Amino acid sequence: MIRSLIKRSPSFVRTMAIMSKEPPAAPKETDVTSKYRIYDRVYDAVVVGAGGSGLRATFGMAQAGLKTACISKLFPTRSHTVAAQGGINAALGNMHNDDWRWHFYDTVKGSDWLGDQDAIHFMCKEAPGAVLELESYGMPFSRTKEGKIYQRAFGGGTKDYGKGGQAYRCAAVADRTGHSMLHTLFGKSLAYDCTFFIEYFALDLLMEDGRCRGVICLNMADGTIHRISANQTIIATGGFGRAYYSCTLAHTCTGDGNAMVSRAGLPQEDMEFVQFHPTGIYGAGCLITEGCRGEGGFLQNSKGERFMLRYAPTAKDLASRDVISRAITLEIMEGRGCGPLKDHVHLCINHIPAEVIHEKLPGICETAMIFSGVDATKEPIPVLPT
Repeated sequence: MIRSLIKRSPSFVRTMAIMSKEPPAAPKETDVTSKYRIYDRVYDAVVVGAGGSGLRATFGMAQAGLKTACISKLFPTRSHTVAAQGGINAALGNMHNDDWRWHFYDTVKGSDWLGDQDAIHFMCKEAPGAVLELESYGMPFSRTKEGKIYQRAFGGGTKDYGKGGQAYRCAAVADRTGHSMLHTLFGKSLAYDCTFFIEYFALDLLMEDGRCRGVICLNMADGTIHRISANQTIIATGGFGRAYYSCTLAHTCTGDGNAMVSRAGLPQEDMEFVQFHPTGIYGAGCLITEGCRGEGGFLQNSKGERFMLRYAPTAKDLASRDVISRAITLEIMEGRGCGPLKDHVHLCINHIPAEVIHEKLPGICETAMIFSGVDATKEPIPVLPT
């Protein structure tokens, strides 16, 4: 099997060389390297981060003929894309007539008109093609009875510019969409001639006359320093949610890329736009996907009220995330929270048939049991914005 992989994929040889710690050619010694050896490597392009966007950028550039390297402090399939649950919004129109312009309207409105409308326009227009591309790579989307990609309802989604009711636009793989996406993209990347520096920690950008010339990184296995020169550097290091005490992000999401860019004196945009998810498990912060409410779940306060009917009479439990997060916070502040301390609310999916939950939300049952000791098919899940 190894021989057949080597014949088919030059990248497999290169990846195995990096992972097996094969020593690179030693550079000439200078005053610095005589005390601490630095290994030099040269590429056309280097990507920092091996999540969904990092992997797609890596093999996209390799496909275009660039000699490409990808640096990741984690094995690629442990990147945080793996934790995404609910799905990917794209106007495929598999459940009803849909239009990317309606998706564009919902996204601009959901951002309170503060979002970058050029970026939103591009994202919404290209989203259907991106989802179909993932399908062509082998991503195992959930299916309708007709065999089309299944799309569920998601917060803030409407038809006909908000006049046509709830949209079913979110393409999903049960409640493990990110897991499927990341494994699919990593498998696809191994078909291309790109080098992976796995468990290498990017330390800083290499700057010269105000231009980025590559990255310097640390091999976490042996402590050696590697200077990777490249004409193009892409930062795909994810978010910095771990700046907050409670968040749905893994402990690896520490904003390394943002920090490197800041130290290099380069500008960053919209740093205040940090999203709060309305339903993290109370006391743990672990994500409970919006897909729960998309499949018919609802929020309840200590009085047993579906309180979102007061805050968003039309969208109800599928209002935008900021609306629901504020509503939960107000319910708690006004004394209608659940539990002995009245400091959380309940997410109810126990009215949904157990077979539907196990088919469409299997990971949620497992997460709820592990982190809150709740059987989600029989009891409400304690949640809090995080």
